[in-house]
Amino acid sequence: MMHKYIYPSGFITENEAIQVIYECIYPNDSKLDAYKRIRQRIRKAQLDGDLPEFSSLKVDPDIFFTWAIKSKGWNAIANISGLPVSTVVMVTGVECKVELGEAYAIVDTKGDSTKIQMENQDLHKALARKQAELEQAQLEIEAIKLKDKLHKKRLSVAGKKGGRGKSL
Repeated sequence: MMHKYIYPSGFITENEAIQVIYECIYPNDSKLDAYKRIRQRIRKAQLDGDLPEFSSLKVDPDIFFTWAIKSKGWNAIANISGLPVSTVVMVTGVECKVELGEAYAIVDTKGDSTKIQMENQDLHKALARKQAELEQAQLEIEAIKLKDKLHKKRLSVAGKKGGRGKSL
């Protein structure tokens, strides 16, 4: 059965949003039980941070129904004609917002390829500097280990002769 979204554009009440879900998903269930289940899922989503809390029971249908379609077992809501739903898709360099029947793209100038290439070159230079610093530190560690080994050897020889050896 094809359902139709009957509310005008703008905000709707929470009960109206629940009514839409009830008619599409739970039409054969007790209205009281279905409303209770739907409200519980809404409250859980709000507590989890998946859905914003609605001020004075007014609901932004775009946000609400976008969340509802993603909810487990409620994807049939997407078949309601005229339902205000949108999806935001982020791709490197492009942001796209799609609404039922309409689509437009916004080019993100922050991600243009020249800037990315310059940042990439800067990162490679910084990486090369860090690698050089690491190699220098490793050489210093090897020198200290060699010096320590020679010192231990001198102390060992001196100990075998009965002396203390010379301190560094």
